[in-house]
Amino acid sequence: AHDLAGRLPLTIGMPIIVVDNVAVELGLCNGSPGTLVNIQYLVNRGKRYAVSVELDVPRYTSPDKHAPHPNRVLVPLTHFPLTYQSTTN
Repeated sequence: AHDLAGRLPLTIGMPIIVVDNVAVELGLCNGSPGTLVNIQYLVNRGKRYAVSVELDVPRYTSPDKHAPHPNRVLVPLTHFPLTYQSTTN
């Protein structure tokens, strides 16, 4: 399994479980079940990196009373490879 460390296969429709108390007052808390409904990617040098996912969590209620999908939440994924160019000579 070359170069698979830290990879998680993401599939639209896959079940998820919230594993932290993110916003208990809104129903986004540890143990809440949900479904992955969308994935947003960043493409860098021909490679695709998931940067955020949209989840449908029935226990969650959006604070936006006009949200088209009040049980959906956008979750940023902060761990993806970053490259930089050193400016030191």
